[in-house]
Amino acid sequence: MSRGDRVTVGFPEEAIHLFDAETGDAVKHRELSFTRTAPEQG
Repeated sequence: MSRGDRVTVGFPEEAIHLFDAETGDAVKHRELSFTRTAPEQG
């Protein structure tokens, strides 16, 4: 794996626990998308 590689990670939906920042209510998402920037390798 090298910098810039796209990685797809799968995990069961029941393992995802998200909460609204303002209300604290549980939020259900069918698809999550986020970017993780790896630290510089030096």
